[in-house]
Amino acid sequence: MEDVDIPNPNHFAENGTTGGPVGMLNNNLLVNSDFITSAFPAEYGNALSGVFDLKMRNGNNEKHEYLFQSGFNGFEIGAEGPFNKKHKSSYLANFRYSTLELVDNIIDIGTSGVPKYTDFSFKMNFPLTKGRITVFGLAGNSEIAMLDSKKDEQDLYTDEGQDLYNYSKMGTTGISYAHYLSSKTYIKFNVTGLYQTGGSKIDTLDINKTPHRQINHQYGEFKTSAGMLISSKINTHLTVKSGIYADKMGYDLNTKRFNTEDQDFRQLIDENRTLRNGLWLIRGYSQASIKVNNRLNINPGLHILYFDQSADVSVEPRIGVSYNLTERQRINVGYGYHSKIQSLATYFISSRKPNGSYYQTNTDLGLTKSNQFVLGYDASITDNTRIKLETYYQNLFNVPVERESSSFSLLNMGAGWGPNTSDSLVNKGTGKNYGIEVTLERFFSRNIYYLVTVSLYESKYKGSDGIERNTAFNGNYVINTLLGKEFTINERSAFTIDYKLTWAGGKRYTPIDIEKSRYDQETVYQDDQAFSKQFSPFFKTDIKFGYRLNGKKTSQEWQFLLLRTLPIIRMF
Repeated sequence: MEDVDIPNPNHFAENGTTGGPVGMLNNNLLVNSDFITSAFPAEYGNALSGVFDLKMRNGNNEKHEYLFQSGFNGFEIGAEGPFNKKHKSSYLANFRYSTLELVDNIIDIGTSGVPKYTDFSFKMNFPLTKGRITVFGLAGNSEIAMLDSKKDEQDLYTDEGQDLYNYSKMGTTGISYAHYLSSKTYIKFNVTGLYQTGGSKIDTLDINKTPHRQINHQYGEFKTSAGMLISSKINTHLTVKSGIYADKMGYDLNTKRFNTEDQDFRQLIDENRTLRNGLWLIRGYSQASIKVNNRLNINPGLHILYFDQSADVSVEPRIGVSYNLTERQRINVGYGYHSKIQSLATYFISSRKPNGSYYQTNTDLGLTKSNQFVLGYDASITDNTRIKLETYYQNLFNVPVERESSSFSLLNMGAGWGPNTSDSLVNKGTGKNYGIEVTLERFFSRNIYYLVTVSLYESKYKGSDGIERNTAFNGNYVINTLLGKEFTINERSAFTIDYKLTWAGGKRYTPIDIEKSRYDQETVYQDDQAFSKQFSPFFKTDIKFGYRLNGKKTSQEWQFLLLRTLPIIRMF
């Protein structure tokens, strides 16, 4: 966000929540932002799957505006306006509070888990004679309890025999200064502070629905970052951009798991460092945009990453090429070598010795790496309709797996609640992802728009046993459809209707060994059948009706949503 790395900007950002299903940053505050997958440019690093480059808009520097929005799930307030009209400085702020508690007291929402979240974001912009100063911030917290001990027979989301408590908090604020050295060159400095914390508590239930604590996981991570970038348009054919970023990371990690042999908790992770003696992550890059002619563009680059926990240095070449076949058709091809550090908790998992003492076996884990390729085709069918096809292949290696032969791979981390607690890991696993994506989009024109995306893919991995299996996330397909129409009533008002459909293949899971689980009095999975089963597909349709009325000083919009308008089968 604003050219600096930030923690996961989502609510409920804990393992098992797909990275967090609700964004903290309200879309009312965003301008055009880049979501890049496959082989992304050299300026982005410490990532394997993709990058979301968020850009907040500036507030209105001419007049003050205010926003109030209320719905069944909470409310939102916002404000923006000028600090000084003469100097064009401005502010923008937004606060949002959401809970389904009120609705849950009125109607059955289908689960005992009632999500709650709050977030606040702001941006201040101060233009200068030859540059600008920007101050920005984002903060949020969320919590949910999914309790099988309190569910009814119709609960759609809780896991059988388990109570789960989850919370997460995140806050970041920063300041940047951009200075224009000339009309073609600018330099930018930024300093940022970040903090995130969260955790999970998991209880198992006995036959009387009495909870017994099994996992208690808490984490806190904090980071200070400083960076600089310089961008220069050398001539009409060449633009160069380079930068360097340094992160100092501290943490406080604590994970305990109940052990049936000892009938007591084992301390799996207990590690903390202040910023003074924390870890360094340093990244640098340089990239160019070369316009060979009116048809051909080449974008080479190089990213370098250093992480002092494992003393790893990764030198990562990147290149992208695009060629305009006609004024309306373009093809592109890209390659990138990428790497990523492990989650901090993974490095400090403890193993227990026979004498009862503990030692850490993952501290020397290296970076997970990948080679990524992409080939795409983009065509404008009409002035407001385009089609896009993209095929990709990702080859992952240096993936942490268990030293002893097993199906475990850190690539499946995030498929379930709670942290990874596997020790004695080595960088010998592999994985691959490949597929094709098709997008058909009509931009808003003549009061109608639509967007259809189809993704067909395979996601495989190998653990230390060398057997290729489906990853937990290999649903094989995702189909999304958005369709909207606006009916103009008069020059001040309009009626809108929007439709959304999502259809996705089910997540993979590992079957339980029933007999061994009964014998051991705890859940035991069939390791040799890891992720061989698949949940039913996810299918969901929503319809939204709206009415908008624009006044001289006030605008208002009313919306009515029908969620899940068709029967669904939804498994997690």
